[in-house]
Amino acid sequence: MSLFEHSSFQYRETCFVLFPKENRPKLNSVTEAIESLGDRYKLGESESNDEGYLESISVFCPNDHAALDISYLDGEDVSEHLEELSEEFPSDSLEQSEREKWNKAQSFSARIDLFHFEEVSSEMESDEGLLDPGAMLVILQTIANLTGGVGVDPSAGTVV
Repeated sequence: MSLFEHSSFQYRETCFVLFPKENRPKLNSVTEAIESLGDRYKLGESESNDEGYLESISVFCPNDHAALDISYLDGEDVSEHLEELSEEFPSDSLEQSEREKWNKAQSFSARIDLFHFEEVSSEMESDEGLLDPGAMLVILQTIANLTGGVGVDPSAGTVV
């Protein structure tokens, strides 16, 4: 079940990792990488294709009042998204190392989306500020390292 359908979580933002399609990770590699981050991260439902490659996975981080829906995408949708993002993304404000990563990412044909959710309940208001972006950033960097890709946070205009 997607977190979009879960009443205890409210969608906040989307970050993604761009990478070469041939570097698509196996689901077990993703789960091992996330498990290596410690007990702070709890794995939820996951799905792979017939060859064992990642399709989707959910990750919960109760300490950060956060959760992530992570999903794989490739092909024309990625190319179209990159074209749109290139027009909107503030690449001229990036530091030199970030700009080099961004330029490299323009040739990639696969993407892993990280949909960031805040845990909410009837006892707390969603604007109380309990959401910690730490889980998103750690998982973003972990998946970028795993795929040899480039992590992008479009709302912050940053590249990792």
